[in-house]
Amino acid sequence: MTNLAQLQQLFTIYQTPPFPADSIPVTVDGQVVAIANTGLTNRERALVATLQPAPAPTAPWPRFLLGQGPAPSTDPVRLIHFTTTIAQTGGDPETWLEAFTSLFAGPVSGFFCHYQSRRHRRTRRRTAH
Repeated sequence: MTNLAQLQQLFTIYQTPPFPADSIPVTVDGQVVAIANTGLTNRERALVATLQPAPAPTAPWPRFLLGQGPAPSTDPVRLIHFTTTIAQTGGDPETWLEAFTSLFAGPVSGFFCHYQSRRHRRTRRRTAH
């Protein structure tokens, strides 16, 4: 587990907002800090990106599937869940999701429950009803 003291040994850390515009905000030890982006290699930026929390979903189905809310419908639904990487799908995730939802003839809800930057693994969850 990464803690603030370890990060301070490796990077320039800003602990007091407002943070510089080009810094990368992360949460470490329950505290929001920012890491200086200047001088980071692409590999270091990718590493820092893993420290950024995924935004909480606001749509009802992702919230339900992640245990953060009630089921948005009591009617029967068809759930399609899968995990993939962008390298396997090739291209823009939103375009890919649009193409996937076009395969269904009825009402379809499509969303990403866990979505990371292009360099990292993505988990996508889909529902069709």
